[in-house]
Amino acid sequence: MTSPVRTSLLISPRARVALAGIIAVHGVAHGAGVAVNLALARSGTSAELLGGWWVTGNGTVLTAMAVMWGVLAALMVLVSVLIVAGVPAARRVLLVAATSSLVLCVASLWAAEIGAAVDIGLLLAAASLAPRPLTSGACDKQ
Repeated sequence: MTSPVRTSLLISPRARVALAGIIAVHGVAHGAGVAVNLALARSGTSAELLGGWWVTGNGTVLTAMAVMWGVLAALMVLVSVLIVAGVPAARRVLLVAATSSLVLCVASLWAAEIGAAVDIGLLLAAASLAPRPLTSGACDKQ
């Protein structure tokens, strides 16, 4: 029976903290989606979704969108903690969070185009989080 290979994230601790900070700020920005959608749901005001292709004032739809924004906000904060801690699974969680956020941002266009751009950047950054095996060779002493 072989023991599992221990892994580490590919980027430096400082880079992890910087990336985690960007992700946490993006998660906090999701709070705007919660607030806006709940306000629209309470007031019965319509929202333009999918770049104006769908206009709805349905309180259930808008409340569901607020919940999704909130869940993604919490998930982004969780990803930040995982990245700072160097947990190898952080990359997969980031891929799920950024992809889900991108889908929600596209659904909320044109109110969330900046968030869509950030999510694309986060998906690209996830490549730098590829886990690598921990070794005890001379190559590690750089």
